[in-house]
Amino acid sequence: MVCALTFASSFYYSWPLYADENADDIEDQLDDAEDTASDLEAEIASLNEELEALSAYVEELSVQITEKQAEAETLQAEISEAEERIAAAEAEAQEQYEDLTTWIQYSYEHDFDSMVASILSAETFSDFLNQVDHTQSLYRFGIELMEQYNETIASVSAEKEELETRYAALTESLSEITALQEETANQKAQISTLIAETQTSLSEVNLEISDLEAQLAAQEAAEAAMEEAAGEENSSDYSNITEQEENNTADAVVSTDESDLELLAALIYCEAGYEIYEGQLAVGCVVMNRVRSSYFPNTVAGVIYQTGQFSPVASGRLATVLANGLATESCYQAAAYVLAGNLPYPDFLYFRAGYVTLTGVNVTWIGTQQFF
Repeated sequence: MVCALTFASSFYYSWPLYADENADDIEDQLDDAEDTASDLEAEIASLNEELEALSAYVEELSVQITEKQAEAETLQAEISEAEERIAAAEAEAQEQYEDLTTWIQYSYEHDFDSMVASILSAETFSDFLNQVDHTQSLYRFGIELMEQYNETIASVSAEKEELETRYAALTESLSEITALQEETANQKAQISTLIAETQTSLSEVNLEISDLEAQLAAQEAAEAAMEEAAGEENSSDYSNITEQEENNTADAVVSTDESDLELLAALIYCEAGYEIYEGQLAVGCVVMNRVRSSYFPNTVAGVIYQTGQFSPVASGRLATVLANGLATESCYQAAAYVLAGNLPYPDFLYFRAGYVTLTGVNVTWIGTQQFF
């Protein structure tokens, strides 16, 4: 009867509630979700910066397009004026051409021999000089007509070519800027779409965070209620257990092997990984004191894996810590210390969370946990 009482009491009071493990799992999921949300927020911020830069660039391109369009209008006006000048020059060139044609026709009709005969037929020397001067004037007039015509044609062609070159360059520049503006606008649209998608993902993650926070709050409330209920239980059982332990300390054989160090360090990490070093030692002492007790298995593995004793075993977290080598150096140090037979807390068989109210039990506070 006493043994049954002892076993039932140890099962109820020494086993951290499964809510602990569920809460740990939810906290891990919550941490992951918050990390994801943080990454998404950073991505949105980066995309917004890029979008802002692209918007500024589009605005700059719009200004350039406006300037180029104004320049094109000015050039178009110049072209219109130039076209008028070119038309006038072409009319002048046509007139010069007609004068030149007339002169050529005249020269053809009055060939050199006729002009020479006309000069030689002069009756006086004065008439001779007049005839010579007239002939030279005719030739000079023809040459001037030819030069004027060529100059006019060259000027018209040069001005046309210059205007066409300037207009073509301006049109190409305007086309390039417009194409660049369209490309930038497409990039803006893509980034805006990406921002919208990322914001949707962020909203989904925030909903997940809210759900996880609600679950965690519910788990913590349930854990607190169960811990309080456990703490309010009649503590008379503990006096019986203490008396039995005083009579059975024993001389029980303590058996350890090489694998115990890793196993015990992993359990200490699960139960007190974030506690002070003394708290980690105390958890190790609880295990080793049970190994020494006649009411628990006499091996480290037997105590740790005893049914219903340590929730990290049932939840699978202990296996995860072992598989991934997550135990810290201080947990290994505490495990090695107690395995060597050093038990600074030789009377501890149980521990509870700090927020649990325990009555009828003398507890020792170490860190945030109560040991007895």
